[in-house]
Amino acid sequence: MLFIPQYLRITTIQTVNYFNSHKDESNGIKSANFETNILDSNFVVSVESIELQIASGEINVSAPISKDQDISSCVPFVSMKCDFIEVNDWDMLLGDVYFDNNARRLMIKRSQGAEISLEFSVYVVEFDNANINVQSGSFNMSGETAIKTIFPINLSKAFALSYWYVASGDFSWEHAMVATNISSNDEITFKRGSEQGSVYGHYYVIEAKDDEFSVETTSFIIGDFQTINTGTISSVIMSKSIVVSSYYTTYNGLDARYGACDVWLSNNDTVSAQRDGPNSNIYINREPIGLDNF
Repeated sequence: MLFIPQYLRITTIQTVNYFNSHKDESNGIKSANFETNILDSNFVVSVESIELQIASGEINVSAPISKDQDISSCVPFVSMKCDFIEVNDWDMLLGDVYFDNNARRLMIKRSQGAEISLEFSVYVVEFDNANINVQSGSFNMSGETAIKTIFPINLSKAFALSYWYVASGDFSWEHAMVATNISSNDEITFKRGSEQGSVYGHYYVIEAKDDEFSVETTSFIIGDFQTINTGTISSVIMSKSIVVSSYYTTYNGLDARYGACDVWLSNNDTVSAQRDGPNSNIYINREPIGLDNF
């Protein structure tokens, strides 16, 4: 689960999206901390913690947003765990996370319920719209690639996250993992490794209006016979930087040792990705974000 005390200095995030950046270790999930003095910054208005469970047999759950937030300026940061050991269908495991603006509720939806329950830990971060622009919207994929048009942004000052579920999928990682990439100043590209099933989700684009933070991007591959690889960035201050990552893979199997990977800022000019065993390619997009004004 992500953990946000409201009084500590920000450190590296190894995972932001709950299914985008993790590595299987003895049938478990390696998690990471999100430690920040976020409410002391000049561009975050509020942080609300919400714990939700989609019970066995259910496909959705919701909770009210209770801090009188401007929902158009809010972004959910999510982690998730599953209570079932042997699962072979992504329709049950992935949840789209979004807001119902009219009802003022946080919504989570998956495709199928079956016998599996999912627990979600969500931090709703409300940004100050005087300093930070937030864009959000929905997307869907029936093929390997989808593109959404957004309002023009400054590529050096914006990053994106997304959440989604798969319908009519199967056990393979290649059709369920989706890389989210700001491909131009007015487009987001979503990419996966297979056309199996359909993907439905929501995206969030967070952009600094001035010098609140800066963003670098790097993309690289963990190859068919590799378990670890790195990408190079310009030097950053590690104590003031986070990594937001996403990936897709060509692994057509169900073993998390090959399909899941951990991502982190390994030093001031290197980002790293690692999985437990070599099998097929993993294509990684990363956006190291420097928070200079924290």
